[in-house]
Amino acid sequence: MCERTGEWLIVRQGGCGKGRMIPSDCGDPCCKYCEPRRARERMDHWSPVVKAMRTPVQLVLTEKNGEDLQERKKTYEESRRRLLDKRLGSRNRPGLKIAAKEFVREHYRKEVEKGKIEQFELDDIVESHDRSIDKFDRRLVKFNEEKGPQRVRDLLGPGVGMLEITRGKGGWHWHRHLIYDADFIPWSYLVILWKEATRREGEIVHVGKVGKTDKDMLELFKYTSKHWEIPESKKQELRDAIKGVKRVLPLGGAKPVDVQHPCPLCGDIGCKAGYVDHVEEFEIVHLGRKEYRVCGVAEDDVYRRLCFEKLESGWIEVIGETVYLILRELACHSEPAPPAEALQIALI
Repeated sequence: MCERTGEWLIVRQGGCGKGRMIPSDCGDPCCKYCEPRRARERMDHWSPVVKAMRTPVQLVLTEKNGEDLQERKKTYEESRRRLLDKRLGSRNRPGLKIAAKEFVREHYRKEVEKGKIEQFELDDIVESHDRSIDKFDRRLVKFNEEKGPQRVRDLLGPGVGMLEITRGKGGWHWHRHLIYDADFIPWSYLVILWKEATRREGEIVHVGKVGKTDKDMLELFKYTSKHWEIPESKKQELRDAIKGVKRVLPLGGAKPVDVQHPCPLCGDIGCKAGYVDHVEEFEIVHLGRKEYRVCGVAEDDVYRRLCFEKLESGWIEVIGETVYLILRELACHSEPAPPAEALQIALI
C-alpha cells in the first residue's frame, strides 16, 4: 500500500456481492508504491494496441538537457509537433534528399577517423544508404501524387508516446519513446528533420523494431512503470511540470483498449466493482495465525463494521460467524472505558 497516506478503498463487487480492500492511490507521480500500480493499468490498456500493429517501430528523439524543467518540457513538445507537421512535398523533398545523403557521408567519415570502421566499409555503407534514400524518395513522390503533400505524421501513422524524465549532471532530460506502426523511413531523413524541428538542438535519433511478446511489452512499458527517481529537492518541480501531462500519449488517432478483467473473488468477467468508501483507520486482530482488519464504513446512511482477512490475493471481506469471533476478540482487547467521574471531570 502507499506508505505516504496509508489509506485504503473498500470495493464491493456488484455481481457476487463480495467485498475486498485495496490500497488507495495517493496521486503522487513520485510515489514508488502507487506509480507501479498505475503503470500496470497503462500497460493493460496500451499493450494490445502495440501488439495489433503490423510493424511496430520505436522512435526516440532527444534534446539537450536544461535546468528549467518547464522550459525543457515546452521546447521538446513544440519540437515534436513541428516534426510531425513537417510537409514532405515537392518543395521540401529534393533538399531533404540531398541533406540526408550528405549527413550519412559526414557521419560515417567521422567513424573512419575514429578507427571504428575501415574506408572500404564506408563506401559500402554510403552506397547502401543512398539506395534506401532513393527508394524512400520514390515512395514519397507516389504518396504525394495519390494523397497530396504528405506530413511526417501521415507516414508514421497511429501510435503511442511514452514519457520519460530523468535528472542528470546536465539538468533535466525530457523525452518520449514514440511507438508507431510505420513502414521504413531512413534514419538519416529523421535526423535531418529532427534537427530542423529543434533549431539544431536535437541530439539523438534512435530507431528500432519492437517485438510483440509479453516480455517485449514489459521491456517497452518499463519507461512508464518506474517511479521518478528524482532528488527530493527537485520533486515538487517535477510534480508541477507533469501536472495534466499524459504518461502515455495517444498519437494519430490511436485509442486504448478497454480491458475487462474477471472478478478476483468469483471469476466472472461481468461482475462489476464499485468503490464504497475510503478507509484511513482500521484495527488489527489476530486469531491464531490469521490476521484480520476491522474498519467502519457508511453504506446507505448505516454505519457498519467490516472485517477483512489477509489472503495472497489481497484483503477479502469476512462474512458469517467468523465476524462475530473477530469483533468479540477486538472487544476483549479494547481499553476499558474510564469511570463516570473521570468523564465528568474531563468535561468540566
